[in-house]
Amino acid sequence: MVDFYKQNRERFADKMENGSMLVLFAGYAPVKRGDQFYSFAPQRNFYYLTGLTHEGLILVITKSNEENVGYKH
Repeated sequence: MVDFYKQNRERFADKMENGSMLVLFAGYAPVKRGDQFYSFAPQRNFYYLTGLTHEGLILVITKSNEENVGYKH
């Protein structure tokens, strides 16, 4: 399953322009009231590219040229 998300990132990076950057946040569970929170669901695009379901994570994808694509989680 990890390969599925890796392929999603690679396909997305292939469509990015050289010199561009993508920053996505997983997000946080919204507050109901006081110290009660709704259940957490990651931002959809973040999940599509990572498969991760934890709060507060950030995905950064940069593309500096055609041969050099970097992924950082």
